[in-house]
Amino acid sequence: MRVGGPECELLQRLWQAAPAMMGAGSFEGYLLVTNPAFGRLLGWSPDEIRSVPYWELVHPDDRAATVEARKCLLDDGAIEGHEVRLLCRDGSYRWTRWNGVTVTSDQLMYLVGMDISDRRPPEPHRELVATWRWDLASDIVNGSAAFHELFGLPADTPLTSELVLAAVHADDRPMVEGAMRWALDSGEQYAVDYRVPRDGRAPRWIHASGRVVTFAGARPRGMAGIAIGAEPPQEG
Repeated sequence: MRVGGPECELLQRLWQAAPAMMGAGSFEGYLLVTNPAFGRLLGWSPDEIRSVPYWELVHPDDRAATVEARKCLLDDGAIEGHEVRLLCRDGSYRWTRWNGVTVTSDQLMYLVGMDISDRRPPEPHRELVATWRWDLASDIVNGSAAFHELFGLPADTPLTSELVLAAVHADDRPMVEGAMRWALDSGEQYAVDYRVPRDGRAPRWIHASGRVVTFAGARPRGMAGIAIGAEPPQEG
């Protein structure tokens, strides 16, 4: 079928309205293009999804199977029926089932996923999930409300990298700074686990992940990503 005119318009409408999640990902593990179903089902915006490798959104218990599924996709060119729990922006998990094909000439993986949560027992585990974006020029960190909560800061506190680092456990601060420098210098993924002290309670462990945002000339403009911490136990 020649794609153009009415056909192109039809495909665009299908892309927008399809209940299934559809996207294209790089061999490095980043989803580059996603249809609106990702936002409707998981709550993430396209920019948020692109800021981390897909495995950062996979339930810890499903990551080993997902590594095998990715290997099959790259080696055999296709997968079918891979079931995995994916992290939603609100900290919950949804069960999904995926089919995919690899097109080597494009260096891309094309994926289609369906929500199958209604066929599985509810997943009780829940995370405290935050999004963040750091602008190098201004040193301003724009974080969601949950980001302030993770670091024990009032919701209206203006954030800078210095203030965020000051909230990190002193023993972990050099590691975090090193990971940031490495990502900015290399352009590779930023991923690090560290503690944030809490008054009268054990420190909160946070896993932060993100990628470098660049100008057209590949000069770093900043970083963006997500931060995940264990949700505090409910009182009473």
